[in-house]
Amino acid sequence: IKADGAVELYYDNVKKLETTAAGVNMTGSSHNFYADANHAYLYVRPVGSGVYANFLGTSADGTKHCGMTTWNGSNVYIDSHSNGTIDLRASGTGNIGFQTNSAVRMTIDDANILLPDSQVLNFGAGNDLQIYHDGSNSYLKNTEGALNIISDDDSPVYIRGGSTAEMMAEFHDNGAVKLFYDNANKLETTSSGVSVTGNVASTGSFYQSTSGSTRFSLSNDGANTYLENELGSFYIKTVDNINTLGVYNGTVRVIGDL
Repeated sequence: IKADGAVELYYDNVKKLETTAAGVNMTGSSHNFYADANHAYLYVRPVGSGVYANFLGTSADGTKHCGMTTWNGSNVYIDSHSNGTIDLRASGTGNIGFQTNSAVRMTIDDANILLPDSQVLNFGAGNDLQIYHDGSNSYLKNTEGALNIISDDDSPVYIRGGSTAEMMAEFHDNGAVKLFYDNANKLETTSSGVSVTGNVASTGSFYQSTSGSTRFSLSNDGANTYLENELGSFYIKTVDNINTLGVYNGTVRVIGDL
């Protein structure tokens, strides 16, 4: 024991521990620190060609419950024994951060999981589904199979604008699909087809077909407009389903007054 200096401890005349200004230096193949003979200890020892430091917690009967191990300075393992749960906790308003290669990859605060720009969440063995934000835009990218958006129990799926009150699209199980403009429903599928509110603008033709064959079409070629019927006769009817004009067998027939 040296005044204003080190304390040295020996075993069988071999120095095993020496205090320093910075802490403690230990010599030997195995170092064990017991907080309690039956509850917790820390030990450092060589295992084969490597070295590991093990921080181990035990119960009163000596059963292992949790541990953190570094193996040969390369990997760190946090283990939960006996099917236990691992909790990472930050005191008060502190955060939990995850870094690799000196860069922050993820932070958990008291209310959020935070990822930096261009940090990708990958799902699947081949990174088949990716979610990320590049600093300007957000991406949901699927590279394998179908991308399914599923809502159970007849609950609708909504796509909303910046304000949750601004509806953009609405999808109902076994029901309608609705498309909106400035929160106003403009197109809605029905059991018989499609219902449109407002005007319809098209750069192509409107046509009705059966089994892939066109039966009726309305088109414009930039100079003229065409109303074409390609099967059977053509009739114009009143609201009470009475024919007022018919075209059939090369004949135009008018019923009633012109």
